[in-house]
Amino acid sequence: MTPSCRLSATSPKEWAFRSFNDALRSWIATVALVEIGYEGEWEEYTNELTARDYLDEVRRRSGSDWPQRFDEEIAPWDERFRAATVEEAEPHLPPLESDPGWWQYRSPRHWIVPSEQEGFFDDSIFLTEIDLDRGRGLVKRLLGGITALRKRLRTDRN
Repeated sequence: MTPSCRLSATSPKEWAFRSFNDALRSWIATVALVEIGYEGEWEEYTNELTARDYLDEVRRRSGSDWPQRFDEEIAPWDERFRAATVEEAEPHLPPLESDPGWWQYRSPRHWIVPSEQEGFFDDSIFLTEIDLDRGRGLVKRLLGGITALRKRLRTDRN
């Protein structure tokens, strides 16, 4: 990774990511969660979108140093995210400095907000067999995506 593809620790925003690869892994995980049906509060969802915000910010700051292969690595996940979401009229969380990215205008097609569910504040939590199967499927998809990304990165290094 070239130094120009990292945001400095002194950047105006505090980022939870240290590199392009960290943010890409997080974006892949977010896409997988959205594809199976996102479960979480609005605040959690907007936090998930920061991975894509970071990738966009790195791209913006890199200018002509931005490797084309990065766009190629992000594109399939963006496409899958678009397929698993619906467009909204307003962004979830507009950035402070520039126009919001297209992903900020997208909401999961299937979104379960726990605080809106009956019994959310009960003291007990029950997992059904369906929940466990969904979790296993998610883990398999995430591992498959990470394995594919690792293979691409190894190929690019050689």
